[in-house]
Amino acid sequence: MEKFFHSRIAQVISGVIVGFALGIALKNAILAFIGPKLFVVLTSGMGLFVVLTIVVFAIIVWSTIYARLTRGFQQGHNNQ
Repeated sequence: MEKFFHSRIAQVISGVIVGFALGIALKNAILAFIGPKLFVVLTSGMGLFVVLTIVVFAIIVWSTIYARLTRGFQQGHNNQ
């Protein structure tokens, strides 16, 4: 149970880091593509919500990938 708890914390922390990195990279890509004036208009209202949604989605996707990657290791530990 303790190993599961620690891996869960690591998963959440890495998910947050990857999520923010993807969100920032996506924001920069959008900014470069559409230009700063239009970007300011988009981020003033719904834009912030969209960016947060993208970050949350990235965290969910990363945690799924992370769980798939670490599942093999966890099964190895459980078969003692």
